[in-house]
Amino acid sequence: MGSKPSSVSRFFRPAIALMNRLKYPQKFFLISILLSAPTAVVIILLTNIRNEAIDFGAKERLGLAYIKPLVKLLSGAQDLRMSVQHVLLRDSVGENQVQAATAALEQDINAVDTLDVALGAALQTTVRWSILKTRWQALREKLLTASARESYAAHTAFIAQIFDLISYTGDVSNLILDPDLDSYYLMDGSLSKLPLLLKYIQLSVDHSERIRSGVSLSATEQAELMYVLPGLVSSTQTDLGRNIDVAYKANPALVSQVGVEYEKSQLAVTSFLNTTEIKTLGADSSDNRADSGGAAKPVFDPQSHISKGREAIAASLRFYDVQAAALDRLLEIRINAFTLQRTLIQVGVPMVLLLVIYLQIGFYRSVMQTVGSLDEISHGLVSGDTTEAVVLEAKDELSQVGEAFNAIGQMLVMRNRELEQSQFRLERSVHQLEDINQQVQEQQTQLIQAEKMSSLGQMVAGIAHEVNTPLGYVRGNIESLMESQELVQNITLRLKGIQGKLMAGEIDDIERLLLDNESFLQEVDDDPVLQSSSLLFSGVIEGIDKIQELVAGLRNFSRLDEAAMKATDINEGIDSALMIAHNATKHVIEIVKHYGRLPLVKCYGSQMNQVFLNLIVNAAHACEKENDSHFRGELVITTRLENEHVLIEFTDNGIGIPQENLERIFEPFFTTKAVGRGTGLGLSIVYKIIEKHNGDITVRSKVGTGTTFRIELPVAVQSAARAVELSEAGFFADEAAKV
Repeated sequence: MGSKPSSVSRFFRPAIALMNRLKYPQKFFLISILLSAPTAVVIILLTNIRNEAIDFGAKERLGLAYIKPLVKLLSGAQDLRMSVQHVLLRDSVGENQVQAATAALEQDINAVDTLDVALGAALQTTVRWSILKTRWQALREKLLTASARESYAAHTAFIAQIFDLISYTGDVSNLILDPDLDSYYLMDGSLSKLPLLLKYIQLSVDHSERIRSGVSLSATEQAELMYVLPGLVSSTQTDLGRNIDVAYKANPALVSQVGVEYEKSQLAVTSFLNTTEIKTLGADSSDNRADSGGAAKPVFDPQSHISKGREAIAASLRFYDVQAAALDRLLEIRINAFTLQRTLIQVGVPMVLLLVIYLQIGFYRSVMQTVGSLDEISHGLVSGDTTEAVVLEAKDELSQVGEAFNAIGQMLVMRNRELEQSQFRLERSVHQLEDINQQVQEQQTQLIQAEKMSSLGQMVAGIAHEVNTPLGYVRGNIESLMESQELVQNITLRLKGIQGKLMAGEIDDIERLLLDNESFLQEVDDDPVLQSSSLLFSGVIEGIDKIQELVAGLRNFSRLDEAAMKATDINEGIDSALMIAHNATKHVIEIVKHYGRLPLVKCYGSQMNQVFLNLIVNAAHACEKENDSHFRGELVITTRLENEHVLIEFTDNGIGIPQENLERIFEPFFTTKAVGRGTGLGLSIVYKIIEKHNGDITVRSKVGTGTTFRIELPVAVQSAARAVELSEAGFFADEAAKV
């Protein structure tokens, strides 16, 4: 008993079944795909992740580069607001400061404008920057003409819009989403804390400038100057310090990069805060008293406050520059690291994959070399060469296949010999069939030629009969005229004799001469031929015209010079066929023609005339009823244009065709006529001609009622278009005629 298959064997059964169905190239290709496809997917995914990180950092750098001149613009706008307030508060010395601040602000705006041209599309800031520039233009136009309060409000709105643009740029440039601690907290300081610190310090300095200009501050403004703004500056400074401490811990190298300027800015801000600590706004204030000892509180010094504020702003801006530079370096280092990782992924992993593929190709070529050797030997065995033995370099399972090759080769050789004998007999039979087929084709060609000669004989007989009739009465008229011509010649000679005598003066017997002359004239008057000579000549001319008409019709019917399709008048061709068949139809059927106005059809005219002649003669034969003398056959011929096709119908009232014969009437050699009246090829030739013209022929018939043959021919494109135009214009009315 065989061992029961293990669960492991059952598990691998589908894989074995799949491999059994595949050839070795397919197997190796499948394994290669299964190895390389996931690897390629992993490479693509990892590369995309690194590309996204690189793009993320690159966009952060763009945002940082864009924000840097905005911060400078923010500081310049605050300086301009302070300078304008000096002038509007009647400080004429400040006009020069306004001009200088305006020029500096214009330079800052131009710098941002240049940067926006390069980065605005990527950061989507162009629209907001355009709005900001528009606000600046409106502000500059009323720079020194508005009131101090209006000017201050306009400048404050302009500064707030700069803050909004800085915040928006941080959002769209990914700065606010920075993933690393060191760069994130540096970013928060550059994007949020430092601009706020500059704003609060500048607002405090603005209040001091107003005091120095002699403006009395309200209680709210005094509270802002002495308590609110210092508190905001202090809290912002503390938050900024926390950010820097976290960044230092995450990246100690930042201490050497930003530490010096950070400490300087901290000292400058602290010194600025000290100018407002525990002081009053003036010496006359009621609060300028000692608590218990009577000592006076320090008085607030606006000039010192302004000076320290400007120093704090300058130090903070320097710190911002080094902080932004450090952040840019961190982003650059991160991008370079991601780029290196991407390069390692794109190069290292494919190298490992190539090594695996290299070993797999070696394995594949080893297997295929063995298979190729077996295949080469098998071809030799199949061709009859049994002298070579199976020689395999490999010592694997495939080598066992070679042991069976000799037996298989012998069997194949025997089968090959039997096949060669069978093939020889088959070729001999094929040659015999080809000879028989050639004989059949020759006989068919002879019969077709006989059918054509039969049609030609009918045509010649009809033409001969039609020509003999006018020739007969032409000959009779001419013979009668020749007999009368002898009488006229005799009388003419006798008249010339009388004329000679008269001219010679022989007038002795003048009375007799006159009587002779009268007798001659009477003979002419009494001759019946001469009396009807005009009618005889008219008959001769009529006969000649009839013969000319027959010759022209014969030439139109035959068209022996046609080697290519030509534009042909179908109605004219039918008339030619009717004329040729007149001898066969005149005593049998009455021809009724319903001709429509047709465009010229591109066809072989002589072949189409042969079609018409065959159908007309067949109709005449179908209408011959020997036992019914009162029956008169009728053939109705109808032509018309329909859907860019010319339709031709031949309808007779003859004996009809039985239903069982309708499907065979176009077969070669099929006929229902008596022996000697047809070869059975006429309608077959008709069918072939119509088929050659890309047309169609159909038949309807009822025994005892009659038969209708319907021909449909395509019209040339230009002719068809012209035909449609004429049809729409009403020119294609049917024309009915009986012959």
